[in-house]
Amino acid sequence: MKKTLIAIAMASLTFPALAQQKEPEPDYTISGNFGLFSDYRFRGISQTDTGPALQGGFDFAHKSGFYLGTWASSISEYTSATGDGMEIDFYGGYKFPIGSLTVDIGNLYYHYPGSIRSPDVDLKKPNTNEVYIGLGYGVMSFKTSYATTRYFGLPETKGTLYYDLSASIPLAEGLTLSAHAGYLNLKKALYDDDDKKVKSGTDYRLAISKSLGAYTLSAAYVSNSGDWERFNSDINVDGKDDPTLKDLGKSAVVLSISATF
Repeated sequence: MKKTLIAIAMASLTFPALAQQKEPEPDYTISGNFGLFSDYRFRGISQTDTGPALQGGFDFAHKSGFYLGTWASSISEYTSATGDGMEIDFYGGYKFPIGSLTVDIGNLYYHYPGSIRSPDVDLKKPNTNEVYIGLGYGVMSFKTSYATTRYFGLPETKGTLYYDLSASIPLAEGLTLSAHAGYLNLKKALYDDDDKKVKSGTDYRLAISKSLGAYTLSAAYVSNSGDWERFNSDINVDGKDDPTLKDLGKSAVVLSISATF
């Protein structure tokens, strides 16, 4: 028995490649995520009247680069009038390398169950479809999204563009700093209640996150500027004659705890 153990030990020293052989890459992976957030911010604007949100989703990824996924979040009534208080996204695409770049081409559909068209204004259901293309290089990424429908129900906004520049920088084991700047360019300008033109806006996000096994804790500072930020201030979020006004684009810190499985 002792000779056998010595022989096995010597073999592992002599043939390290055999002793440390990696498992083959699986053809595909399926993963899930779930989280609690102090606010749901989409492109800088609160979708929950600055209140908390539950979020989660599932992803399928093939080793060829093809992927599919779905994701959902609780939202406010203002975000989806008479809706079921939920946003459900469906997406799919293909990622592939070109030299040192990673290219990501895909489609994303935002669905709001139960939402109806507003009878008072030229505002359709908020359901929206976007196609996108992204480029990744090291810790940096840049993505352009193009609305193939009205932009969340707003009139004559098919063709709206959104640009996303992001970075994710590892600081230490399990500790990550991320930064984001986004720019919205509406296809057609809107006019707010003061008859001021609304055409574009910029949002920013700076976050730090800590991984603890399957869990991640995060704190993010979110801010906005431009027409879009002004358009989303002093919003009557409950629709009553004695309104509850909120600034849905104001700067804020968003805290979250999430898990992957």
